[in-house]
Amino acid sequence: MNGSKLLQLIKSLDRRDIQRIGKFVHSPFFNTRDDVRRLFDYIEKNLDTPVANLRKEKAFSYIFPKEKVYDGQKLLYAMSFLLQNIRRYLLIDAFENDDLEGQKYLLQAFRVRSLNRFFEKGLKEAREQAQKQPLRHAYFHHSQYRLLVEEYEFQHRYKRASDLKLQESSDELMYFYIADMLRQACAAMALRVVAEKNEYETPLLEAALHIIKEKNLTQLPAIGAYYYAYLALKSEDTEGGIFQSLKAILVNQWQAFPTAELRDLYLVAINYCIRRINRGIKEYEQESLSLYKFGLEQSILFENNTLTAYTYFNILNASLKVGEYAWGKQFLDDYKGYLLESERENVYSYCMANFHFRQKNYETAMLLLQKITLREVLFNLDARRMLMRIYYDFAEWAALNSLLVSTKTYIDRQKNMGYGREHYLNLIVFLKKMLKIDIKDPKARSLLKGEIEAEKAVAEKEWLLEKLK
Repeated sequence: MNGSKLLQLIKSLDRRDIQRIGKFVHSPFFNTRDDVRRLFDYIEKNLDTPVANLRKEKAFSYIFPKEKVYDGQKLLYAMSFLLQNIRRYLLIDAFENDDLEGQKYLLQAFRVRSLNRFFEKGLKEAREQAQKQPLRHAYFHHSQYRLLVEEYEFQHRYKRASDLKLQESSDELMYFYIADMLRQACAAMALRVVAEKNEYETPLLEAALHIIKEKNLTQLPAIGAYYYAYLALKSEDTEGGIFQSLKAILVNQWQAFPTAELRDLYLVAINYCIRRINRGIKEYEQESLSLYKFGLEQSILFENNTLTAYTYFNILNASLKVGEYAWGKQFLDDYKGYLLESERENVYSYCMANFHFRQKNYETAMLLLQKITLREVLFNLDARRMLMRIYYDFAEWAALNSLLVSTKTYIDRQKNMGYGREHYLNLIVFLKKMLKIDIKDPKARSLLKGEIEAEKAVAEKEWLLEKLK
């Protein structure tokens, strides 16, 4: 059975799910097949035992003790039925965790059975529960719309047309559509930047933007957050008003969004800060760090209780830019355990190297960089960038030349590198030129300095110019 979809699925589940699936398959309401029960019991008992215990022949003997001849087809049937049971359990579990969706289907069941009193009580409870819970994202408005549709279907036979809440249901549907359309537009804008794709279209977006202004819909968190996020992605926002409006929603109404959705909105705001910082607007360095700190405090930046390596590095980088070295070092130590175990030591050492590099502790940084292996392309290139500067300042010309050649080869092999390729290639070009010219010759320095200043995409541009003064 090793390598089967069934085992892959079961091994990916946590103990809570395993225990609940055991009860599920042993319930005659959900499963009437004894071979499915025995198959699950056997797998559960042997999940942590040697691989040989999960061979098909051994499993077959346990599931069908009276069978003397192995029948592979019979075992496959049992595996298929167990897989169906697990998929059904996951569906029910997801449904039970969505109270608003569950209430909608319960109301539908009451309505089609003409259980009027149950329907009216259930509708009242559904509305009260919806108002008590904090979420006010796009799906909240969709759920409100569906409740109103159920109410309409129930009441249109008994009330005059003027009593029906058609306007409310129309409004809720509009709120949902506009909020979700803006969310998709933001995703398309972000993907356009990363993948350099421009073929995405968002029909009716301009009309939606007009309606938002006309009806002042930014007061709704679901619409306001994505409206300002979209504008932050699209416009220059020279005055910073769009960013401040987005930040106000993210800080003051963060509980209106599920964590995953809120995390995406925070990344829009943080990336906005990074773009402004790259243009030399220093005030956004503190804005960026403030967003990161708030995201850590409210556990917004975590995915499955882990921090991605990029988030971990970016938070450190944000703290170093504003000179909060003690906080940055404490962050690295406090949150190291939230990195994926498979990359923890490498990422921690890389970030510590960056920490020492920024404080000009070059020897410590170099020792850390030389002992790590980084698979992420941008991390790998960033580590090489630091080594280039260290080798140059230490006059390690042979090591620097070798690194420039190997880095050029490395970049050429990256077919989908996207942003950053030109910056690093230009860094290599200009470093090679600096090694060839007479650095003491003012004219040679001035000419090369002019070339660097004229080029927009150069990694370590300020450092290169500093070396040519």
